[in-house]
This record gives sequence, structure tokens and C-alpha cells, in this order.
Amino acid sequence: MANGKPKWAQFEVQGKTNDGIRAIITGEEGSGKTYIASSDEKGRILDADDGAKFYDIPRIPMMDWDATDLYDFLDAFIQEPIGNLHFDTLTSIVRMVTSEVCKKEKVTELRKVPWGGGQDALVDELLKQLLNRFDKIIRMGHHIIIYGHSRTNVVKDPTLPEHHQVQARLHQKSQDLIAEWCDLWGNLSLQKSHDGDGGVTKTQTRVMHVTESADIKAKNRFGLKEPIIDPSWPKIFELLGVK
Repeated sequence: MANGKPKWAQFEVQGKTNDGIRAIITGEEGSGKTYIASSDEKGRILDADDGAKFYDIPRIPMMDWDATDLYDFLDAFIQEPIGNLHFDTLTSIVRMVTSEVCKKEKVTELRKVPWGGGQDALVDELLKQLLNRFDKIIRMGHHIIIYGHSRTNVVKDPTLPEHHQVQARLHQKSQDLIAEWCDLWGNLSLQKSHDGDGGVTKTQTRVMHVTESADIKAKNRFGLKEPIIDPSWPKIFELLGVK
């Protein structure tokens, strides 16, 4: 022992870091994902779906990008970071990375990677090339927020009866990687109202679920238990206790 402390204590740290957050926001079409992205006054939208053109906000069109363009941008941002990055959409990012994997594997489609290894190769590329760059930005105190379309999948859990759950529009292996990586997974939808005749209509009130249920894929590492009504990034940051 040195100074009354065990030798391993030199590696111990305490206190919150100033890291940014890793966030995934999924939702059905028209639920307001781009609208919420526009509420971050420190944000820049990397727009792969041309959905941000109706908002007067800083945006970087990336409709014609491939993975090399994306990696080059992130490397440049790491050298001179300003603000938070909002990526619209997750599907487009995965499509870019998928093309990069096919190029490296010299195949035309992911399913043609030998021994059925296409999805594993995609996860490896996502982890080593994309998420590694994201994490460098996050450790510098900038938030990474990725928006994705949702879909309903059949869930086969040995502890539960087979059921349907709203998840990201991703292959299961990529979804598992992203779910493990992120600090916040919000699932966005428009609140529904029921009339007296058993009909259902959507209101214009947005609801973001941040805890998982049998019906909805979501998570958070901040202790939030209730859905966020009419979410905006100022409101979300305040609830998470981050700037």
C-alpha cells in the first residue's frame, strides 16, 4: 500500500464525465423526427433523406455520400468539432456502410459474403469504423443523435410468448449492436385518441418512449421512467441532466 491505499486505487476515478450522449431516436413516418432534430440550437443535421430542407437550420446534405465521404467528414469534425451532430437517417448510414463492406468483400450484395458472414462483417465495420469515430466525438463533449425509421417485428424470446415489438428498421445483429452502444433509445410516435365507437385517430401530440416494453424498443441510462410528451432537445437535455 502507498499512502494507505491499495496499489490498484491509482486507476480509480469518481464523478460524472463531460462526455456527450449517444442517442437513437426511432419513429414512424411523419412522427416529427426531423422537427425534433431542428430544436437543438447547437446542432447540425447531416441529411441523407433530404428531409431537413424545409427547416432554416445548419445542415449538411449527404444524399450522394458513400462511407468514405462519411468517414472523411467525421475525421475532419474530430479535428475541429463544433456543436452536436444529428444524422438523418440510420437506414442511410447503414446503407453506406453496407456498400463499403461489399466493396471490401468484393461482392455485389451483403448476402453473397462467403459462409453467410455478411451481417457479421457489417457489424464489424460499424463497430470499428463508424462507432469508433462517433465515440471520439462523444468523448470531446459533443452529442451524436441518429434518427431512424421504425417497423414492427416479431420477437421470439424464450421467456415470453411470441409477440410484436416496434423496433428500428435494421437487421437484428446491427440493431443489437446499436442498442448496446447507445445511452438513449427513444421511440417517437403521435399520441392516439379513441372515440366512443372504438375508432382510433392520431393527434398532433408527440410522445417519446424511453423505457422498453413488450410493445416498444427503447432504453435510457438516466433513470427516466415516463414517456416524454412533446419532446424537444432543450427539454430532453434538461431531463437527462446534460448541456
